[in-house]
Amino acid sequence: MPTEAERASDNSMSGEDMGWVIPCWLCGEPIPVKFTKKNKPFLICNNCGVQTFIRYGKAEELLIAKIKQYQGGK
Repeated sequence: MPTEAERASDNSMSGEDMGWVIPCWLCGEPIPVKFTKKNKPFLICNNCGVQTFIRYGKAEELLIAKIKQYQGGK
């Protein structure tokens, strides 16, 4: 996840800007990772409307692993 300093230096930065895209867990449509004001990742699928908020360390680790898996280990 980007640090608070990185987010503060570029208020427009999102997971999509960094190429962070994963499939929606419900419908499978590719969706970008976005960040809250408090630097917590979340997902909103425009195809099916599901919203997912990532709140704790373990979930953030799993999200990063999923991103790497989806992007072919980049």
